Amino acid sequence: MLKFDHIILAVSDLAAASRDFEAAGFTVSPGGVHSAGTTHNALVLLPDGAYLELIARTGAPTPEGSTDLTFLLEHGEGPVGFCLFSDDLDADTEKIRMRGAHVSAPLDGGRVRPDGVWMQWRVAWVEEMQLPFVIQDVTPRERRVPDDDLTALTHMNGARGLHGVNMRVGSASTMARLHAVFGEPIEAGARSVTFDCAGGIVRAELTGIADMIESIALAGISAPFTVRSTRFVPVSSASAQARS
Repeated sequence: MLKFDHIILAVSDLAAASRDFEAAGFTVSPGGVHSAGTTHNALVLLPDGAYLELIARTGAPTPEGSTDLTFLLEHGEGPVGFCLFSDDLDADTEKIRMRGAHVSAPLDGGRVRPDGVWMQWRVAWVEEMQLPFVIQDVTPRERRVPDDDLTALTHMNGARGLHGVNMRVGSASTMARLHAVFGEPIEAGARSVTFDCAGGIVRAELTGIADMIESIALAGISAPFTVRSTRFVPVSSASAQARS
């Protein structure tokens, strides 16, 4: 069964982005360094089990043969992908293949937390894209997404869960990829489609421009939010802030 796991937000400076999110009323928890050593992260853990991942480069060189995530940071800051959780990656990716999409063989990933705890997972990329990809934990998920710290799960701005994402879709082939992942039919000629997923909703609008996450909807916060230059701001004020 697939459900929302997390949304990835590329940032140029992890410490500065963490301060920005804290200023916006979020509690930010340290994540750690990924297995290749080239990226590190911080997490905004939500009470429903989903989270926002702030990811940045560490500046370390890429070891040969490692699973390097710096490609997520090649196009600047902002939301660059979202991840769906599977408790049976092989079975779920086979369903996606049967619905017409190419899925990579599972790749191993991992991260070490600041307290030295190591975690491992497997991921599969659908059509070699991160919108979305699928993860299954090898070590207990609680290592990757701690759920026993009430302080880390409490946010001054009231955020209590992930409601979903709003996407701009660049092509019909991307719509077909989303259909393959979620299994919901798309009416011929439809330019706006809503996909249901356990723990959230994906709203996709075919614009013909580019694939991107336009905004993120969080339970407990009344308006959708978007990220502009590491800052989590209401969509309604984004245009005004861009001009200031």
